[in-house]
Order: sequence, then C-alpha cells, then structure tokens
Amino acid sequence: MRLFAHRDVRQQSRLFAATADSPIIFCGFFDNPTLRSVSIIEETQRVHSFQRVNRASSRSVGFAGRMLLAIQITSAHTVIPMQHRFKTRRASPHRIQVFVDRIEQLFNSMDPSPFPDKDLDEDAEEFIVSWVQEFPTNDPISLVIQVNQLPARGDVQESVQTAIRNYFAYRMKLKGFELRRLLKQGRTSLLIGLAFLSACLLISHMLVRQWPGTWSDLVQESLTIGGWVAMWRPMEIFLYEWWPIRRTGRLYQKMSRMHVEVKKRAV
Repeated sequence: MRLFAHRDVRQQSRLFAATADSPIIFCGFFDNPTLRSVSIIEETQRVHSFQRVNRASSRSVGFAGRMLLAIQITSAHTVIPMQHRFKTRRASPHRIQVFVDRIEQLFNSMDPSPFPDKDLDEDAEEFIVSWVQEFPTNDPISLVIQVNQLPARGDVQESVQTAIRNYFAYRMKLKGFELRRLLKQGRTSLLIGLAFLSACLLISHMLVRQWPGTWSDLVQESLTIGGWVAMWRPMEIFLYEWWPIRRTGRLYQKMSRMHVEVKKRAV
C-alpha cells in the first residue's frame, strides 16, 4: 500500500492509499494546529468517486491502467509529510508584577527572623497567590518587583528571591503536614465509624430476633441510620477534603521555584 498527500483549495492535506488489487482509499486531516473531523458523508462520496474511476480504469486498461492512474495522482499533487501535533508547555513564563515603595514592604515587619527567613506580608502573599491561581498549573511563572527606592547593596535580587522561595517552600511543607494529619484523622475516623456501624447493625439484628414488633423495627431503623451517620466524617475526608490541600501544596511548590526579578520602577 502506498500513501500520497496533496493540498486542495481549502489548504487541507489529503491522504491517498492505492494498491494494484484494491480500490483507492481516502482519508484527510487539516493543517491547522487543532485537528478537526471531516464529514463522513463527504468522505464516503469521495471514496465512491475514486472507486468508480478505479473500476473504469480496470475495465479499460486493467492493471497497467491502475498503476498509471496512481502515478498521475502522485505527479499532479505535492507530497507533504504527515506531522503529529502535540500540546506543549508554555515557553515564556507568566509575569506577575508587584509595585512597592521599598523592599521591606513585601515582608512582615513583626517577624524578627533574618532576611532570608522572613515571612511575607499577608497582603503581598494574598496578591501573589491570587494571580498564580489564575494561570494553568503546569505553566511557568515569574515575579517582577518594581521598587521606587532600590537598596544600595548589590545582592538585593538574589536575597529577595531566596527569601520568597524559602517562604513558599515553608508553606508547602506546612500543607504536607496538614495533609498527612488529615489523612491520619480520616483513617482513625474510618475505624471508629466502622466499629460503631457494626455494633449498631448487630444490636438492631438482636433486638428484632428477641422482641419482634413495631418498637423493635423502629429501634432497628434508628440504629441503622445512626451507624451510617457515623461514617459521614471519614467519607467527607477521603472524598472531598484532601484534594484541595494537595492542590494548594502543589501551588506553593510551584511558587517556591519561580524566578524573582527586582527592578527600579521607571518614573
């Protein structure tokens, strides 16, 4: 089987496959980055038209005619290599700009720790995190700090970048501890809930066997409902509560690696 491709007036690549003993088979794909489906009815009509041409050529000239027809198709159209298109990560990072008068305004003034270990100011952290959440998770980001009064020391950019990265790495570790503590609480709650549910089902079964009647049925239903209510907390933890914490931890991990640039604000 031989493959041929050409372009039509709509800038669309077409693929042909022809053999000596089988009719011409047709399929297509678009050249634009997003592959689009082609109408099945339209393609079926094209296949039938090529089959009719192939049968007519076989009745007239036989095998040699079919080979000549395939050669004419290849020579009449430009051969284009088929390419696979995949989604790629964004090459240039998303830029987040922060404007301050002094570098010290980015950090918590009540924190007595040395500069590389200082905590960020709550407003600055909220602003940066809210912008990072707007971008896709896998896209790179960079932080540009525009300062009116740039410090005189020359290592200000490296110091600020180290401090910001250390802060978000610390927050990532806190989220990891919170996730492990939550999962441990979920496992403990699950064991307690299963034990309580089993006890409720066992007691309700014994009551029905010992004292059958309306009151025993009421108590049985109440114990069954109470046992399943005890399973609510572990189900909530394992179904809903753990993944927002993990997502926030991954966000902090991404921010602990972002590039930080300090510039003097243009007047």
